Amino acid sequence: MHKTAVVFEGVSEILKGVSFASNVAFFLLLIGSAFFGWSVWYFVGAYILGFVTKWAARVLMENRDMTVFDRGMTLPGNAER
Repeated sequence: MHKTAVVFEGVSEILKGVSFASNVAFFLLLIGSAFFGWSVWYFVGAYILGFVTKWAARVLMENRDMTVFDRGMTLPGNAER
């Protein structure tokens, strides 16, 4: 197996729990760093962004009965519409 493929496979194992959007951002930054010489701090930012988005998604799912969408669906009179 090619060395780069092993690295990508390892990185993808680490990022399995992170949201899809941050995975895309992370790999774009990884490729950008390899080919365009972007700073390693972009990696750190993408990784932190991944954890923040995962945490925010979990919080929103736990409190989804408190969200605007569910409140709008549970207003009295909506069942007849």
